[in-house]
Amino acid sequence: MKNNSQTGSPQESKTQHKGWKFFFLILAVVLAAVGWFQLDSKPKILKQQERRRLEELDRKADPYFNQARKEVPKIAKTLSSKKAMMKLCWLIAKDKATGKHQAEEYLAKHIKPIVSNCEQAASVYGVRLNSKEFAKVMKETGSDYLKASVYPLGSLGIEAVMIRSTLASVSRICGSVIARMSTCAVGGSAAAVADGPLPIGDIFAVVLTVGGTAWSIYDLHQLSKQLPKDLENTLLNSIDNCRYACREVYMK
Repeated sequence: MKNNSQTGSPQESKTQHKGWKFFFLILAVVLAAVGWFQLDSKPKILKQQERRRLEELDRKADPYFNQARKEVPKIAKTLSSKKAMMKLCWLIAKDKATGKHQAEEYLAKHIKPIVSNCEQAASVYGVRLNSKEFAKVMKETGSDYLKASVYPLGSLGIEAVMIRSTLASVSRICGSVIARMSTCAVGGSAAAVADGPLPIGDIFAVVLTVGGTAWSIYDLHQLSKQLPKDLENTLLNSIDNCRYACREVYMK
């Protein structure tokens, strides 16, 4: 009679060994999968946290961007008045002749409320508008006016972009008026106001010497109907690009 307490046959032992080997193999695969899942889920959790943080910053920054947008129609309307257009066109023409930047200074004063709100919004993201990172992203959006601008500016930032784009807009629409005034600006008749203040009466007097006042006034009357919308689109686009750039710099 066989003893039941004895171990099984060699064939049974071999089968059991294969079973345990297969079990440990499956266990290793399961543990590896669990480990991979845990490693893979960590970046996803971090991304979700970053996304929530970005949404929180957007909520804090958007009131400033919205206020900047609200300023745009009023500023565009002011710059499109006949008096402002005449002065701005004259400054652009004179700056071309003298190499000065009075047109930039004139625009900087008018767009200051927009720039201030954009700076406040950028600070929410911890972004400096004159940083290289911000300038790089703005260039990627097509908002770099270093080549397309009427004049290069010494600084990089949303103010520079807005001034460049606004000057480009005015020059595009009022090019004929600026060209006519340039004739005056390079002549001796510009000497009286070349370095002093620019009251509108003096500008008219200077242009009158080359017989261009009547034509310029008529042109400006027609162009004043086109300029406001173009300026609005230009400034609004700069604000939108600023918001995009701030978010991109923050996420890098």
